[in-house]
Amino acid sequence: MALRVLKCLGSNLTSELESLLYVFLFIATGHDLPWKRQLIGTRSAFDRKHTTMVAEFEETIVQHIEDDQLRPTALALQALFFPDGKWNRDLVVTVDQFLAALPVL
Repeated sequence: MALRVLKCLGSNLTSELESLLYVFLFIATGHDLPWKRQLIGTRSAFDRKHTTMVAEFEETIVQHIEDDQLRPTALALQALFFPDGKWNRDLVVTVDQFLAALPVL
């Protein structure tokens, strides 16, 4: 679930694409995400996901991705949604930007 949605700010195209990022991370890490047991809609759910994505991404996510080809994609998508290591609730990400961060298969 996108951070914007966890903060009850509604959803938009960017938040839907952010949710796809989390699906990718779920698959790439073998279902091992640090926030997966947080109660949805709670402050702790937002805080844990936010902290992981902006401050602890490489240690808690990237290092758990065994496929070397998926690591750069994870980093590119994280940089797209959290530029300069910050969350911006008004960020706009387009489908084209999202697709550009994915490797050509």
